[in-house]
Amino acid sequence: MKNCEIIRDLLPLYVDELTSPESNALIETHLETCPVCRMELERMRRAASLPEDEQTQNINYKKALKSQLRRMKLKITGTTLAGVLIAVAIVLLMLWWNGVFCIIDRQTSPDGNTVLTVYNRNVTDPLHSDNTFSIREKSSGSLFSYTTSIYSGSYVDLSWSADGQYCLIESIAVGDPAYADGSPAHILNGKGISGCPLDLMMYGTMLEEDAFANVPWSSSDVWPINVSYNFIHWSEYGHSMLFYYTFVDTKGIDHAGYFWYTYIPGTDGTAPTGNITGVVELPFSVARGQIKQSGTHQDGSPFYIMDLAEANKEGNTLEFVFSVTEATDIRNTQTIKEGDYVMVVYQENEPSTDFSAISVTRTTADYSVQHEKTYEAS
Repeated sequence: MKNCEIIRDLLPLYVDELTSPESNALIETHLETCPVCRMELERMRRAASLPEDEQTQNINYKKALKSQLRRMKLKITGTTLAGVLIAVAIVLLMLWWNGVFCIIDRQTSPDGNTVLTVYNRNVTDPLHSDNTFSIREKSSGSLFSYTTSIYSGSYVDLSWSADGQYCLIESIAVGDPAYADGSPAHILNGKGISGCPLDLMMYGTMLEEDAFANVPWSSSDVWPINVSYNFIHWSEYGHSMLFYYTFVDTKGIDHAGYFWYTYIPGTDGTAPTGNITGVVELPFSVARGQIKQSGTHQDGSPFYIMDLAEANKEGNTLEFVFSVTEATDIRNTQTIKEGDYVMVVYQENEPSTDFSAISVTRTTADYSVQHEKTYEAS
């Protein structure tokens, strides 16, 4: 067998007469006793004796066959790849349709029994989801059973009550003039029920509450406008929520404070209600006058000196100095300058000759305030 392998390696050279006389003698001696190698030699001689055009035809056929096989492989590979890409696209489309790529928040209730997932669009109708967000409520142990609620506006935050029975959803109600200043709307959502807005409109029902009877602005000639609310936190017990409120009254003065709002669910088909308690109005002072000079502190914050409109007991004009910080609200104008008539709201926490302004409002010479928008008190 070993000699056959050596002889077959030499046969192509032997056919082409390229072997030495010694190799020829070895090959011919082997061929006399090996019929298999003789048959291989005859096959090689027949192939070598084919016409040149036939040999060329065989070579072209082999090349064409190889090219066809290569094209078939590429076609199979392309078809397989296209199928994979289509399958991936379908999966991604299904995930998008179900809101997987639109999740912006997920929170679990304190008792661990409910999970709320927030999406930044309408997951039940993705093609018509402008100015909406969705919240899916799923109970623990329930894999595919959930309820979906759709809300108008832009989602801000949500917060669970201590017992996990309710959560407060905060959103910016896009297009609602009552929230045009960017103040959040508040929606209370209970387990298994759709959310309902809280009735917190201070210029309406809240003025009729006994809790506001002793608040300085609760009078017939002073009404809140441009009211905004900010949720602080739930109480440790029960269903009471602490809110921080700010507004400008009809005299142009800023107000701020806190109150507790207790949610009272409806019974026997009645609508839910709420109860306001613990109203605290933050103390403030108001100064009116004309700015006569301005300057800058070492930290870069500006300060202003103005002559107060109210003279002292001797009838002399008093100077008042106030500073503008990042927290100061400047209304009716983006800048204030010397010669402007202004009204400054500030807090007197301790004796000082330079007060930090809460707000600065540009006024007319008689100190009347022109508001961009007002709300009629009900």
